[in-house]
Amino acid sequence: MKKIAKFLLPTLTSDSINDYYIGYILKKDILFTSEAYNQYKVFLHDILPDSSRPLRLYLYLYAKFDHNIIPQETKAKVSDFIKTNDLEILSDIYILPINNHLITKGENQRINKIYMQVEYKNQ
Repeated sequence: MKKIAKFLLPTLTSDSINDYYIGYILKKDILFTSEAYNQYKVFLHDILPDSSRPLRLYLYLYAKFDHNIIPQETKAKVSDFIKTNDLEILSDIYILPINNHLITKGENQRINKIYMQVEYKNQ
């Protein structure tokens, strides 16, 4: 995390990204495995809603976890929801910290928004 912070410091202190949140992208295939995440991508998310984005079906959830390590219990609940509702995940998994993870103390304070594009299998 220190290396990532040092690398991102010039960007994070720039006025050009004041209107964005920084999130993470995980490959959809790894969501339901017990493997450790050895790779993820970083993305910027506009704070203001963008009405030009196409409408799609997304699964959103909020969970408490630390540094993009989604707890197995949360993964199991998402998996059950996907199966129960006959859904298929189309996109990678987007993780957006809701509060600043650098200033919170302990994972019980680190709330994340997880979302992914889905569709019904029978449509």
